Amino acid sequence: MTQPINWRDPAYHDGFRTILTEDQLQIPGLRMFGRHSVTKAIPALYPHYHENAFEITYLCKGTMAFFTDRQTDHLSGGDVYISFPNEPHHTGAVPISLNEMYWFQLDITCEDFLFLGKVWTEQLLKSLQAISSHKLNTNTGEMQRLMKEFFKLVTGPQYPETRFYATSILVYFLTYLVEYSKKQERFISADIQGAVEHIHCLLYTS
Repeated sequence: MTQPINWRDPAYHDGFRTILTEDQLQIPGLRMFGRHSVTKAIPALYPHYHENAFEITYLCKGTMAFFTDRQTDHLSGGDVYISFPNEPHHTGAVPISLNEMYWFQLDITCEDFLFLGKVWTEQLLKSLQAISSHKLNTNTGEMQRLMKEFFKLVTGPQYPETRFYATSILVYFLTYLVEYSKKQERFISADIQGAVEHIHCLLYTS
């Protein structure tokens, strides 16, 4: 595998892709937030990692795959992919197909993380780190609604209270994510998960 690079997304905006950086967002601990709606295939993401940061991707529709040294995860609409701090990952050699997604990065070293204070920051980061699977199936419109509302707030008119309201939505999303991980661990055995991944592989290679 190509030597992974430490990747930081630059600010960007066109008709299909928007990336907001921490300087624009002004939310402590939120390194970036992005959305794109791909109407044609785009180049694959080569091996990279995010220093001291979680990267969380919510796929609204379409399909894509993420690879680490240990496993491959195939995503479809409603799935969330979590890349853990400093963990190399990529999307393989195949260009990314048509999809719509949101993604963001959380800097685990930031003080006043998401305005939560020390105790709640430690609890949230501990809960996120304890998630045992990269891929979570949320299968609900609520998660997508939260991402859309957050994006609408941070790209719309900015008032003094806007970033605090937006941050509360993001914390709500993360709390939901932790709860989905607990449900998945309870109800999906390793055998069932393996069978699901095998079916995905057949679909992707057929």
